[in-house]
Amino acid sequence: MSDPVPAPVREATASALLLSRSHGQWLVGLILHPRYRVWMASGGHVEGSEAPADAVRREVREETGLHVQLVPGPALPAPAGWPHPSEPAPWWTASVAVVPDSHTAEPHIHIDHMFLALVDDRHEVLGEQGEADHPLGWFGAARLQTTPAVGPDFRALALDVLRRLGNSTASDPEVLAAHLVGTTEPVPASAGDGAVAGSCER
Repeated sequence: MSDPVPAPVREATASALLLSRSHGQWLVGLILHPRYRVWMASGGHVEGSEAPADAVRREVREETGLHVQLVPGPALPAPAGWPHPSEPAPWWTASVAVVPDSHTAEPHIHIDHMFLALVDDRHEVLGEQGEADHPLGWFGAARLQTTPAVGPDFRALALDVLRRLGNSTASDPEVLAAHLVGTTEPVPASAGDGAVAGSCER
């Protein structure tokens, strides 16, 4: 009898689509990954005792030089008297199969906690990133659809977020979260919109 195949290693990661309004329209900020040469959400591994929300703030700061406010993901309100503080909820949690990387020498799984984040400082949006590890690009819907190097999984998410944002002018994360939750269901992806395996890699 052969030995059972071991389950793949599963590692916690956290990422964020960055959001900002410019000249009356919403834009999504993506980083250009230096190894994969793909535009993707900023993020990386959750380290040590970090919460995913803390990890994504740290990763965004390291990779882009930007400070952000997380837009709280959908969650039921806690009942009266609930004694535990809340952590910001991600908007999506995805299980992503990835190739070997600097953390793990064999194929493995990233459990990616995926957030939305507002950029705090308007000057930073205009390109004054400070100390940053990766190039940052800002994408409206047209640029997302015409830039081949955008990871197709992130393209699908970003286009849906931009559609949901619509003409909202909210600048408060809580108000923006309520607007996003109140929008209609996402448009189904066509058969040709599948993600390239590993495009969420860190």
